[in-house]
Amino acid sequence: MVEIINLSSQRLNTPEACAASDIENKASRYFSSHQGISGFLLLIPSVYTYNDIHNDIDIAIFGKFNGLETPDGYAIDSFAAAIEVKSHPAERIYKDPGHHYHVTYSDGDTDVTVQSLSQAIALKKHLNKEGIKCDFVVSTIYFRSIGEDALNTLRNGINDYSLSYDFTFEQIIEIIRKQLSPKASHNPLHANNLTIDNLTDVFSHVTAPVTLRNKFELICSESLDPLLSEIKSRNKDILISGKAGTGKTLLLLKAAMNIVENPDCNILFLTYNHALLTDIKKLLKYFPGCRLKPDDFMTIESFFQRLMRKNKIISSSINPTRSANYNKEYIKALDRLIKKAEDKEIIYYPATHFVLDEAQDLLQQEADLLYQLFPATSLLLAEGIDQKIRNENPPEWKSAETIKTLSCKRMFSNVAMFVNLLAEKLESDWHIDCTGAFPGGRIIILDHYSPTIHKSLLQTQRQHGCCNYDMLMLVDPKQTCESLDAILDSLYDGRTSENRKNEPGDDEARLYYYQSCRGVEGWTVVCFGLDRYYEDEYDKRKSKIEQTYDSETRNNAINEIALKMMIPLTRAIDSLVIVLQKEPNHFSDAIHTAASLCKDFTEYEVNVNQQDAEAHMRQHKSNSV
Repeated sequence: MVEIINLSSQRLNTPEACAASDIENKASRYFSSHQGISGFLLLIPSVYTYNDIHNDIDIAIFGKFNGLETPDGYAIDSFAAAIEVKSHPAERIYKDPGHHYHVTYSDGDTDVTVQSLSQAIALKKHLNKEGIKCDFVVSTIYFRSIGEDALNTLRNGINDYSLSYDFTFEQIIEIIRKQLSPKASHNPLHANNLTIDNLTDVFSHVTAPVTLRNKFELICSESLDPLLSEIKSRNKDILISGKAGTGKTLLLLKAAMNIVENPDCNILFLTYNHALLTDIKKLLKYFPGCRLKPDDFMTIESFFQRLMRKNKIISSSINPTRSANYNKEYIKALDRLIKKAEDKEIIYYPATHFVLDEAQDLLQQEADLLYQLFPATSLLLAEGIDQKIRNENPPEWKSAETIKTLSCKRMFSNVAMFVNLLAEKLESDWHIDCTGAFPGGRIIILDHYSPTIHKSLLQTQRQHGCCNYDMLMLVDPKQTCESLDAILDSLYDGRTSENRKNEPGDDEARLYYYQSCRGVEGWTVVCFGLDRYYEDEYDKRKSKIEQTYDSETRNNAINEIALKMMIPLTRAIDSLVIVLQKEPNHFSDAIHTAASLCKDFTEYEVNVNQQDAEAHMRQHKSNSV
């Protein structure tokens, strides 16, 4: 019997994960009808190696067998293979006179045959470097969007090492035989003492927390290639714009990794919050040899305040928790810094490329200063058009061309559907495209939280291969949350600057403020007192909502509140838990309505007096007229 192990996260609809599932299914059918064969077949999608140059290997496959023979009697005791996956339609694939396959992107053509051979060489080097003796790696190309007839037309009578979407596992075995037999190699992995654990040990990302592993596989996936190709083709400052969970930060990271492959280039990467920086630095540890380093990353305010100190405008940091006039002090120092830049007297951090996440949070003065410091084509920006925290009036990036990210890459389909419905009930036009989202997900609505509930949620996510790190817990800084006290010692408390100096361990669930959660995610996300948070934001805009006859002003205020809620609500991958803490209000009413429309995947465990809820809904509508 052959044991088949597919180490895909199984939670992504990336081409690589889908292709690995295709191969797993075909292999399962083959080995079930060949019971005399024993051993294992190991599939690892999205492998990253870094030797002379980096390679994203779409799928690495390893086999160790006893009794596997081809029809002509050739025995295969072991093999390693690198499979290049392409999803292009037939009209964007061609074969040159030298019999190399090419595919077309917006910035030009790519020689897929060379790409495939490069992946095989990179995988062989990586295995030998990590102590797995390997004499040869088989290379093949899987065109998963075209059938055998279309591929035969491209082959033009020459049998090669390519696969169509209707391939059989017998074809893979035949490709292995054709590449091994000229070398008279039956056991290129020297597999006598080889185990699955030996192999998985050399690919550290397969043991990463699920949230980081998903990001790893997305970064290594060809699903980002069209957007990366578009960025490269424009040769201008680029602004990536999209909603929460559409992959903006991952696209920035992948682009930054590609940039620093050139030893003459270096990066400065800024983002709004410490939580995301911690997440990014933890993620980079799973990319061996990557030239991006922790010192290449900092927060937006850290960068500008370091510039202020470097230019002797301030002697120590302006701290918002210690300064009653923080905004005035910061703007005054910023204006002096801009004057120095205008006079060409500024000292700054030299970088060939400047990468900025959460670009919507910058003040216009900060954006203008960046334009003065960094030359055209060196700015790569991403903005969350629905996620404003630091600045309600996003800056204008005059010279940047916009590229939009549209599809949901984080939330499972049920979670995305619920959040879309909730946005509608909150009278917002917010909506995310979830047509390509991974199926599944659940919603849990509670009016209390306890250590027992906490333990149950952790146990449930462990069944999906998650560790404690994959749970994200969110609160508002203005609220007290007594239900957290009993479990606080087991959490990574990212609310304090002292704790943020250390990164969370895999055995620690993470706790952050709502305002600090952009860019981070959790398999399970627990939102405490989101109804109170909604009420606080409502109170800030009460006069615009209840005391104005201008419908546009009212609608804008209502939409602003809803967008604030969308930031924490879009952090979950599989399980979104909302713990309500107030008497019924418009938010809890909207939650109840959305939950009633999503009964198949929603657990609603709130003891609310229905008459009170209905009375509150009538009152809210009356106030809003």
